[in-house]
Amino acid sequence: RIPVVATNHTIPECTLFGLRNSPLYKPAQAAFSTYINGFLKRAEVVTTPTESAAGMLRSMGFTGFIRAISNGVDTQRFRPAEADDDRPGAADVDKENETPVVLYTGRLDDDKDMDTFVDAIPHVLEAVPARFRIGGEGTDRARLETRVRAMGLSDAVEFTGYVPDAGLPAVFRGASLYAISSRVE
Repeated sequence: RIPVVATNHTIPECTLFGLRNSPLYKPAQAAFSTYINGFLKRAEVVTTPTESAAGMLRSMGFTGFIRAISNGVDTQRFRPAEADDDRPGAADVDKENETPVVLYTGRLDDDKDMDTFVDAIPHVLEAVPARFRIGGEGTDRARLETRVRAMGLSDAVEFTGYVPDAGLPAVFRGASLYAISSRVE
């Protein structure tokens, strides 16, 4: 009789993203939704990281109690660089000409929809000089690098590879903004 709290960080659209154009998608989505609902209904409370994720659960028919609790950020570890900052990554901030750096770091897989991110780069460059830093590994990395070269964007885009947890604060300090193009996050 101990109350159970479950946290949900997955939805069928994310897990089944690779099947989205397949005739198997609808039945797989229905089966996965049934599984998630059956699993989560055993909990007294279900948490999700966002209100939109809670809404997606409700749209799948989940009727239990849901509470959105955002993932926290350690504001001592992740804070902007200051003028006299000697922390790692602070020197990466292009203070002289203030060229904005747009960052994405995470998995480079189909469900992250990095094609939309790459497609946006020429439009951004028409409006403002910027640099783009893409950190991470995944099944799409080689294809994305080839696509960036084919689009003539190599001078504006840097692929850094996997960023270990210890290096994340410096990577974020070296960016002007973070962008994510995933439709399911």
